[in-house]
Amino acid sequence: MGAITVYKKNQAKTNEFNNIENQGMAEVEKIRNDALMEKVLKIAVCESSLNSRAINFRDRDGTASFGLLQTKPETFREYAIKYGLIGEKVSWNDVMTLIFEERIQKRLGYLILKNEPEKAKQLWPNCYEKGSVKLKN
Repeated sequence: MGAITVYKKNQAKTNEFNNIENQGMAEVEKIRNDALMEKVLKIAVCESSLNSRAINFRDRDGTASFGLLQTKPETFREYAIKYGLIGEKVSWNDVMTLIFEERIQKRLGYLILKNEPEKAKQLWPNCYEKGSVKLKN
């Protein structure tokens, strides 16, 4: 068996191993993503009983919180812009409409949990630890 044949066989095995490893990593990421969404839903249950139209007129800081995850309009706008869910020129009227959109709230919660878990603890201090899902980076 020539050196080129051995090299090609070894390369094929390496490629096969890399494909299996990549598939495994994709599965790990999918499981992690599912765990993150589960955490978002647990926070939403705690914050609003899964009511995307919920309004708390007097949150712990004395101001109102809205929607599934009980976010403040300023916080919702800041992070929705940061993660590309809304444009920078969005009007406050649109913010106050979008803050009640369940799909956007879930996505925003997911992105904050994934990218900024410490911020998530600050945003939802009473509900963050209530779920059994523990996040690890």
